Amino acid sequence: MFNQRVLRTILEPAMIRRVSAELRHKESIVSALALATRWFRSRRLQEFDDLLLACFMVRLLEENVVVKQQDLLTVLRNFFLAIVNWDTSVAIGFQPDGLEDDVISAHLAGFPVVFLDGTGYWNVASGISKDSLLLAKADLSRSLTSLGDCLAFDTLFLERHHFFSSFDHYFRLDLSPENKKLLCKMSDLVVDTIDDSDRLRRFTEKLSMNINECMGERFDNMCIHRLEDTDKQTASFLLGFRVKRGWTNPISMGPVATEPSAKAFRLLWKEKTQLRKFADTRICECMVWANTASPAVPHSILQFILV
Repeated sequence: MFNQRVLRTILEPAMIRRVSAELRHKESIVSALALATRWFRSRRLQEFDDLLLACFMVRLLEENVVVKQQDLLTVLRNFFLAIVNWDTSVAIGFQPDGLEDDVISAHLAGFPVVFLDGTGYWNVASGISKDSLLLAKADLSRSLTSLGDCLAFDTLFLERHHFFSSFDHYFRLDLSPENKKLLCKMSDLVVDTIDDSDRLRRFTEKLSMNINECMGERFDNMCIHRLEDTDKQTASFLLGFRVKRGWTNPISMGPVATEPSAKAFRLLWKEKTQLRKFADTRICECMVWANTASPAVPHSILQFILV
């Protein structure tokens, strides 16, 4: 996949000029964009940077989803709704009509969210993870219900939403200097990486994928947030979860033992699964964590993933 850091360095100035020209003399749209930016910043969704949000607004202008004549509240509502309904199975943006299908396919295969610049090679949304977009969609859906309430303004746009109050449960993960050195020896974490930040980003992407695969049925939303004020020799993260009813389920249930997917399930859990018979007579592959429901089960799963 094209080196997005290099492409951003080269192509960002042209994108800024294009966006600035499109937004000039559109006061209500610029004001709505400023509020939207505050909304994302107050929730620490840094992956949605100012340029991406401005590009998204310009795209909505081109599609007449927002227009200059709309009032600020209408523009903001349409902007939020567009993100909530963002279909990530297709590439959107400013790409030329003649862009090769192979280029678009490469973007869709390499990134969970794709918003292309005018060349079609720089993905302005390359830093957005699937988890972050799902989290933003969930929070935007809630915010839309109180968008017209003047008493909710501070909560929506001014108050800082702390990590600890945004999730039902959270865990802290600390990587020692020795752990960080190991990342340099993992082939899938060193390709197209320059420094620790690149490798740690790859690490969190892989960790997120593994968590969703191993325990995605236990939560609605998750977030991996890197702590910035820690010792540079270490790396610390907070993992937050908005949980479902089955959060403490002592069993991770897999497919019926005779199905072809059962082999992949056993490999996922390193051949430590058991066969369990259920009330509907199915015999399924299962990973058993405890005899009864326990809040320690998710922690055990995370430990299994990280070992």
